[in-house]
Amino acid sequence: MESALCWGLATFGACWLVHWGLWWIRVPKGYLVWLPAIFWLLPLAGGISFFWATGDKLPQTETEWFAWILAALLHLTVSSCYICGYAGITEYSPSAEVLLAVREHMPQGLPVNELRVRSFTEHGLTSPRIEDLHTSGLVAIHDGRLRVTRLGCFALALSRVYRVLVGVELTGRG
Repeated sequence: MESALCWGLATFGACWLVHWGLWWIRVPKGYLVWLPAIFWLLPLAGGISFFWATGDKLPQTETEWFAWILAALLHLTVSSCYICGYAGITEYSPSAEVLLAVREHMPQGLPVNELRVRSFTEHGLTSPRIEDLHTSGLVAIHDGRLRVTRLGCFALALSRVYRVLVGVELTGRG
């Protein structure tokens, strides 16, 4: 079982190095497509290629297969957490903006009715998200109208499943 831990973490580490290298060269637009491609499709293609190239070296016992499955599940879990966390760290956060505005008035604090956040504009809140969604292929823009693409519908379906699994409201509230 130690091999499952090592292989799962090594696969994540290798994918993270590919991610870091690509972002170091040039941060691509549409990370919503790039991160899953790097962390999920690349190892899948690598694993299939490895098994195809070494057909006679496939796992022979149930224990060996179980270790490979555990390694894949570990990688999938860690990479999923990383992808979800990446958006939370790199994207604009209205909650963080509120914290920054309140911090400017410490230690006395700020009355709630005096809270003003300059970046809370329609353009500041929606335009960057629309651009990211369009760049990632989740929405299309035709004649000034936004339309959800098939990939966008798939992302919504995954989001819905995740929200049901963690027990949060299906719409609104992030």
